[in-house]
Amino acid sequence: MELGKQEAVGTEEYGDSAPQDHHVCPDCVADGFLKTLLSQNLVSRTCNYCGRHADTPIAAPVSVLLDSLAGALGYSFCDPLSGGVPCNEGDFVLRPLSTEEALDEIGFSCSDHLREDVLEAFGDRGWVPAHEEGWLSSSPSRSWGHAWQRFVHTVKHEVRFFFSTLVVDQDQPEGFVPAELLATIGRLACELGLVRELPVGSRLFRVRNREDGDNWKLCAEELGVPPSEKVRARRMNPSGIGYLYLAHERETALAEVLGRPPCQAGLGCFEVAFPLRVLDLGRLPEVPSVFDVDHRLEREVILFLEEFVAEVCRPVARDRQEHVDYVPSQVVSEYFAKVFRTPKGEGVDGIAYPSTVRKGGMNVVLFPPPGGRGGFERLVSFVKAENVDFADWRSLFQAIGVVS
Repeated sequence: MELGKQEAVGTEEYGDSAPQDHHVCPDCVADGFLKTLLSQNLVSRTCNYCGRHADTPIAAPVSVLLDSLAGALGYSFCDPLSGGVPCNEGDFVLRPLSTEEALDEIGFSCSDHLREDVLEAFGDRGWVPAHEEGWLSSSPSRSWGHAWQRFVHTVKHEVRFFFSTLVVDQDQPEGFVPAELLATIGRLACELGLVRELPVGSRLFRVRNREDGDNWKLCAEELGVPPSEKVRARRMNPSGIGYLYLAHERETALAEVLGRPPCQAGLGCFEVAFPLRVLDLGRLPEVPSVFDVDHRLEREVILFLEEFVAEVCRPVARDRQEHVDYVPSQVVSEYFAKVFRTPKGEGVDGIAYPSTVRKGGMNVVLFPPPGGRGGFERLVSFVKAENVDFADWRSLFQAIGVVS
């Protein structure tokens, strides 16, 4: 299903107790989408909830707000009876939420006076979490999230290399197939426009630690990808397969590599040699409001991708389990390096992802091009390098942009 196209969903109607003649201003609600919605329907010069009055219309009919709330509640919940929730000795097997609890679940916040009227309008009824297919079904973001967690468990502890046609558990609602999940992630990324271009001339940075006595030269070869026999497993690559890890910012490159002072390293600056396509996981669009019906599917996609990115980029402890914890992101990387294609049939050259050690920092990992280690020279060109040396925390913090 393409973004922007939305199947019809049922809504829970509010009762006759709704204050039909009342008007509410945008200031009485917290959600940005609801503020905009009310602003587009101003007809009254007085708000019945905050008491504000003006010479021009400042408030919309409260029915505009109630219609939107009904749509959001109907998308996320259902009545336990109509939804087919089983009973056990007269009690539902799942405790229904009150209207107030359901409104809290979808994040509705407003003035106290308005909240009283909203609760009275919807009445004292029960709500159970549901989706289009009933109370046992999950929203797309939750279904994809469950599939991702199953994927992580599968590649870490069950099967790693030959799962392309494997159905791990046919009883799962998602009908989980690992290869299909990877294709879904790729499709969703394309629909959100996450395949972006790094233009020629973009500056990227790379750091290599120096130990006492190291005398290697500050050059492209020494600051690039090490020989295959020396490549260790990292977040995106397995042992023996060299990826080129870079950072958008000098500070991020230093923060990613350097440990506690005293420390020293070689800092290299590289330039993008020709336009590179990357999967940009660091700039996801803002999540649309739960009340925004026209962008409901887009909301589901972004919610899932936020969880996915957090998992792929989460810090990994430096212990004996780190090679296992890296496996899911390594498999994802190899999929995008070797299998993924955009709707135009184009591949990607790498992945951009948020730094886990420097807030706001962005990393870029480039996949091995044809030609192996030397092929990276066709992707980025070496500009310059320098030695950096930090004797104490203060100098290190200043270098990585942290206020000490």
